[in-house]
Amino acid sequence: MDPITLAAGAVALLTAFLGKAGGEFAGEAGRAAWGLASRLFGRLRSAVQDKPHEQQVLDNFSAEPAVAAAPAQEMLQSLLARDPALAAEISDVLAQIKQLGPTVTVNQRITEAETVVGVEARRLRAGTINVDQQVDKGGSVTGVKIGDDFG
Repeated sequence: MDPITLAAGAVALLTAFLGKAGGEFAGEAGRAAWGLASRLFGRLRSAVQDKPHEQQVLDNFSAEPAVAAAPAQEMLQSLLARDPALAAEISDVLAQIKQLGPTVTVNQRITEAETVVGVEARRLRAGTINVDQQVDKGGSVTGVKIGDDFG
């Protein structure tokens, strides 16, 4: 994975991790996800321990994750571009997190229909959705429709 994608994934995970009390996060995403997020944050802390600017960015992110996410992502992107070993570790953690989330696969082969929806969800916090639709004749066709609580 490239540093941009890795940094975005790590910051998204850590924003949720840092923004919630441990029990609340564990209740939503499971203890394994909590442990992986904690491991990721600890690894990032050790990676910036001798870099005052990066350490300050990470401290700001830790204190106010929603506010300081963009600078943290930029710093992390730069750090990962310079450190392939760290990038590989981050990639591994994110892959493990992804495996913990729900996976939804929908295959639809429809000759004729008025309204077709592959997936409609009010809430999806993590995971993967794959929709494969083949509609020969349809009025309204929607692959995925997710409500307000996404990501």
